[in-house]
Parts: sequence; C-alpha cells; structure tokens
Amino acid sequence: MKKVRVFIQDCPPYNHNVLVCSGVTSSKQIEKVITTKKVLKWVKENGQVFADVLNNKKEALAINYDKFLILILKPYKNDWKFWDTLLHELNHIVFCLSEMKMLQTEMEAQAYLHEYLFREIRRKFFKNLD
Repeated sequence: MKKVRVFIQDCPPYNHNVLVCSGVTSSKQIEKVITTKKVLKWVKENGQVFADVLNNKKEALAINYDKFLILILKPYKNDWKFWDTLLHELNHIVFCLSEMKMLQTEMEAQAYLHEYLFREIRRKFFKNLD
C-alpha cells in the first residue's frame, strides 16, 4: 500500500481546489503535484507541520494559506480513525471555503460540499492502492 498520497481535489462549482497530503515527509513529494511558487515556498518554510502530523504531535491539519487550502493527514490507513479524522478536517475545509465564497448561511450547500469532498477524496485513496 502506498504510504504517501498527494493530489489536488477540486471543489465544483466553487472553482477552488484543495491540496491533499497524506504521509508526506518532504516538499519534493508536493512539488510533483503543485507548481504555485508561493504555496511551494510556504510548504518548504513550514515543513514542520508535516513532521508534526507524522510524529503524532498533531492528528491532522486543515490549513488556509492565503486562500489556498491544504489538508495534511497521516499515512493512509483504511480504518475508522483515518476516516473520522478526514471527516473532521474536511469540516474545517468546508468552513474556510464557505467563508471565501460567502456561503456561511448556506447550510445545504455546505453539507453537499462536505459529502462531495469526502466521497471524492475517499475514492482517490481507494483507487491508488497498490
């Protein structure tokens, strides 16, 4: 099973993306997926946040860096703890995206977005199994 997963998750119809990182240990693993220099600089300068997740100092992180959304997870494991953590962190992502797109009062739109992100990210984890 692959330990590292890095991919971009789209958020239609809101024209926004989320960088999803699972088990990432270096910025080089992210450079293959994202080319935005500003974000890559942030990743290189803040590599400790990835280490904090991998070293169990933090369970996971959802980051809004200058309206660029980043989701940092432990290495993928098909168990309830991983999926519960993903659901929890996606709530933060949906909250941030709702603020950016002025959807704070649109509960149904937020619920659909949460459902969509969970389903699509989960599919990508299953699809990339070795």
